[in-house]
Amino acid sequence: MIRKRLAGTVFVSLVIFILLFTSGCDSLSNPFKSDETSSPSTTPPVTAAKPKPVVKSVEATTSGMGDHYFAILEITIDNRGTDGTVVVTASLTQGGVTQTNEMITNLNKDKTQVLRLTFPLKWKGGDWTQTVEVTVP
Repeated sequence: MIRKRLAGTVFVSLVIFILLFTSGCDSLSNPFKSDETSSPSTTPPVTAAKPKPVVKSVEATTSGMGDHYFAILEITIDNRGTDGTVVVTASLTQGGVTQTNEMITNLNKDKTQVLRLTFPLKWKGGDWTQTVEVTVP
């Protein structure tokens, strides 16, 4: 009798083990199964269109006299991108002293714009040098 009970328990355990194992294998294999007909969906990152400013020219002139002397930079900028805001930063160096002036402006798509930046100067003699940089915030 004990042998029959032991054989029955072993048989039932074996059936339960086989059922659990086969159902477990199916559920484990599905996540790793690759569907060869589908392709991964990758979308390119979306980047906002921005202006692409290019400084075409910088012309420097002076005006005034004595303590009321100014350097005027006339900056011509082409926008080769979309409409948008840019920051124009100009520096003027004379006699070892550098002054910086900034202007925030809007550029239209495919247009040329002329900006004038004025620098008050105390005449120190000699020439000055200027630099202009346009950045997109």
